Amino acid sequence: MVKNIYLTRYSKILLPLIGLILLMFAFNAWSNIKNWHDNERYLTTDKELKADFNAYPEHYTYLDEKKQEHIPYASFEKYIEHQLYVYHKNDFSDKISQKTDPNQTYFNQSSNLATLFALFLASFIGFCLFFVDLKTHFTRFLFSLPVSRKELFAKKLLYLALPFLATIFVGQLIYLAILRLGIPQPYLNASLGDMFASVVNSFSLIIVFFCLSVFVGVMVGNMVFGPLTWFVFLIFLCQIPSAVGGLLSMIRMLHAHFLRDFDFNTLFIFEIGKTTGHWYMSLLFLLISISFIYWAYCKFQVISLEHESEYLLTPESRWQIWFFMTVLTSFVLVFAIKNPWLYYINGLQYNFEVSFMATMMTTLTIIVICGGICFVVVFFSSIKRFFRSLKARRLAR
Repeated sequence: MVKNIYLTRYSKILLPLIGLILLMFAFNAWSNIKNWHDNERYLTTDKELKADFNAYPEHYTYLDEKKQEHIPYASFEKYIEHQLYVYHKNDFSDKISQKTDPNQTYFNQSSNLATLFALFLASFIGFCLFFVDLKTHFTRFLFSLPVSRKELFAKKLLYLALPFLATIFVGQLIYLAILRLGIPQPYLNASLGDMFASVVNSFSLIIVFFCLSVFVGVMVGNMVFGPLTWFVFLIFLCQIPSAVGGLLSMIRMLHAHFLRDFDFNTLFIFEIGKTTGHWYMSLLFLLISISFIYWAYCKFQVISLEHESEYLLTPESRWQIWFFMTVLTSFVLVFAIKNPWLYYINGLQYNFEVSFMATMMTTLTIIVICGGICFVVVFFSSIKRFFRSLKARRLAR
């Protein structure tokens, strides 16, 4: 019964969405192949480019890793060959290889907009999966059925979320397959295994965004502050890689030799390519996803529709949500936006005076402001009732 209800309500949206996702990945791959062949045609046929190369060879250089200096290409053919490789190191050095260094970020000359759009789409669909039903009163209808809330939650994930996420994964595989068929070797200088590893790590990040957004969609109730919370939450989530990078950079500056050659950009894989990422990050993302889906699952059993106009559907969770919001916003602002500790550590290393107390006070100020704003947002209804009762007591006197 629940399956038929869900499919009847959502099939007109789900099926076109599945087709759109698959077409999006296929078109992205085709576009990259077309751009590569256009670039090849330009490099091999443009006479003005060759004449400019012969006249000003010093303008066409690569970085020699050993000498750490820019060297002119030996010939125009070498220049063309180097430009046609899809994946380069971030320093664009001349060392081109099929082998992949897991601690190295590779520059991708092809566009990966489909995966980035899928990341946003997964977050948006995850939030809407429960929130839209709440605001259209469909949840009230579901709760009136002789079916447990556990079944309602589980089957919505099974019949709606699972096909949606599976489509994104299949779309990424289609992108990979078309790219490998359309760009000749050795110019697509990444092995099939490395590219598949980047697909897995990228997809695990998409799952995290989806599950966290499902959690937000289950918890919030207010028509205005609910979507606004999701949007702000998404912005802060996108800043997490920068915040983690800022924190690890500080640790590395404190003579942490084990991080000396580590590229922090390999922790979060947003694109399919030669940068493979790390298996332990996929495991971490999986654990985070399971934790928040389980939290949402537990709260779905006890949400009260009497609070559907309030910020949270479960008032007993306010302190937990406040703590989570405060930690997230403070972490991003301290280590990704302001980062006073990086300035302090630079002062220690380069011998210019930086006050420890000023750095600590800046950090505490950020935490207090974030905590205060989050407190007002989460406890807004209680604060409003408090001032109303205070006003009523004053009038009663």
